[in-house]
Amino acid sequence: MNFKTMLIMVTLLIFSTLSYGESTTKKIIAETNKGGYPGYVIYATSETLTLKKGNEKMQFPMPQDQFYLSIAPYMYNTHPCATHYVSSCQSEMRNRSFMVKVTSAEGEIILKENLTSLKNGFIDLWLPRNLEGAILLVEYKNKSVTTKISTRKGDPTCLTRPLKLN
Repeated sequence: MNFKTMLIMVTLLIFSTLSYGESTTKKIIAETNKGGYPGYVIYATSETLTLKKGNEKMQFPMPQDQFYLSIAPYMYNTHPCATHYVSSCQSEMRNRSFMVKVTSAEGEIILKENLTSLKNGFIDLWLPRNLEGAILLVEYKNKSVTTKISTRKGDPTCLTRPLKLN
C-alpha cells in the first residue's frame, strides 16, 4: 500500500471513530457522489458501507434508524442491481428533476419532494428503517412509475429495473 492510500485509510478510520460511524457513512456517500475517493470501490448494503482498494477493506455501519436506498428512474436502458455501488453505478437520467413520493403501507406520507438526480443518474434516499410494502412514486415531466419498496435488513440498496417511466 502506498503512502497516500495509507493516509486516506487512517484518516477515514480516525474520522469514523470520532463520528461514531453512522454520520461518517453519510459523509462518505456524499463525497463519493461528488467524485471523492477515486480508485476505491464503494458499495452499500442495508447494514454497512464498504470501501475497498486493492487488498484493503474498511466497513462503516449504516445508521440504525435510517435506510439508504439509491433509485434510478429510466426511460430506455438500465442494469439489474440490488447492491448500490456508489463508486460506479450509472443510469441514463443525469441531473434531472423528479418528484419523489414515498407512502407507508398505512398511507402515511414519508417523503414528498422534488429531487434532482446526481451526475450518475441516481437519487439517494434516506428512509426510515423497517418499512414494508411502502409505495414509491416517481414522476418526471408527463411520465411516472410506482413500485413497492421495503427498508428492512437485507433489502436492496439499489433500485433500477422496476423504475421504467411510462
